[in-house]
Formats: sequence, structure tokens, C-alpha cells
Amino acid sequence: MGKPSEYVRSQLAAAIPGVAGQAAIRLLEETTFPMIEAGSVLEERIHLAIVKALLEPWPREAQPSPEDKFIESLELGKTDWRDLLVSAGLANDDWPAVLWSSGLRPPRTKP
Repeated sequence: MGKPSEYVRSQLAAAIPGVAGQAAIRLLEETTFPMIEAGSVLEERIHLAIVKALLEPWPREAQPSPEDKFIESLELGKTDWRDLLVSAGLANDDWPAVLWSSGLRPPRTKP
């Protein structure tokens, strides 16, 4: 289990306010993704894909609540995190630019 960065935590709290946001953060803290090293840049990228899903309209007539978007994205990440990255537009090498264009900042990488 990797602890979400303070940045991810603040973005989740803004997207899902109150007790529900705190619960979402706890769920993310307790979640592991198959074959992903806790605390890695890839794990942060997966966390940011979940945040990005919360901020964008979904291709459905009826928009789910932020809580439902979070759960659906989290479950997709646990099942196949690569599909989550694809659905968030973060699967390719341009993923940092995609995050910037959606108003999110990519994680810092170590030199």
C-alpha cells in the first residue's frame, strides 16, 4: 500500500468534500495495484488518473456522483490499472502534458 501524496490527497478532498472525501483518501491508502511498487511514480500516476476521472465529465447521459466516479475508477485500477491509465489519457509518454492540460501537475521524478 502506498500513501497518496499530499497533492493527491488535497485534490481528492477538493473533488469530494467532507467525510466522503476523507473516506476516499482512506480507501486509496488501503488499495494496492497489481505489480506496482508502493510510493513509485507509476503509483502516483495511477492515483492522478483517479483524480482526473473525478474532474472530467463522463461519456454518459447521467453523470455519476464524485463518490461513484471515485469507486468506479478505483475498482478499474485494482482490476487493470493499465485500462485506468488509458481511460484517463495517461497511458502514453505524453502523460505529464495531459495532466498539465487538465489542470493537474505530474509527480516530480527523482534525478
